[in-house]
Formats: sequence, structure tokens, C-alpha cells
Amino acid sequence: MQNTHSPTHYEVLLVDDNRDELETAKATLAEANLPINLRIAKAGETLALLRQEGDFHGAPRPNLILLDFHLQINALALLSEIKHDQDLRDIPVGVLGPCSEEAIDESFEHSADVYIAKPLDPQRLMMTMNWTQGL
Repeated sequence: MQNTHSPTHYEVLLVDDNRDELETAKATLAEANLPINLRIAKAGETLALLRQEGDFHGAPRPNLILLDFHLQINALALLSEIKHDQDLRDIPVGVLGPCSEEAIDESFEHSADVYIAKPLDPQRLMMTMNWTQGL
């Protein structure tokens, strides 16, 4: 089922430092054949990419940011920084993490828009993308 109000080309920024998890997510999404352009960033380059600074000048603005809960830097600090930035705060941010009440609560306390338990499920991602269109 596809939302007729959804963009035909959806930009998703996946922020993760774990190569194995990135490969799994990419393979899962490729297999699902979702209408997205998946861009991958390491935590340390995320803000520069979102602000289109330096090498990221002209980078497309994502419709959705997915942050891994277990980044090499503090994912919740990065989430807070995005949500406190006047130019970035309106981009929906989902946190990908364990099915843990503590992780879920912490994510929402730091202004996450949605929490998605791992492993990444293409159907849940599609529902999230459709939901974020209504924000």
C-alpha cells in the first residue's frame, strides 16, 4: 500500500559507524525495492553533510534521518544537536536501536520523532516514511 502523497523519490540518511550493520541495512532495503535514495554517513560527518558544508556542498536534504543508537560518538548528543539547530530541526529523525525500554525512553527524551527496533524492517521503514510526510 503506497501513500499517494509520498514523494516518488525519498531521501533517507542512515547514520551508522558499524560496517556490518550498514551492509545488512543496505541489502535489506535493496531487496525490498523501496522508492528511496539511501545515503550513508558516519556520525562524525553528519552535521557537515546536513549543513551542506565542505565536501557536502549541494548534498540533498534528507526526508528522514535514521541514527543508530550505538554510534562511536554519543548518538543522543547528535540527535539533540540536530533538533536544536534552527535549519535542521524540522527533518524527522528516527533512532534505530535495541528493543529496550531504556533506549526508547532516552531517544524520545532527546526529541527523536520515531524509534525503530533493529533489525531494520523495510515495511516498518515504509510506514515511517509515510508517517513523516504528515509531520
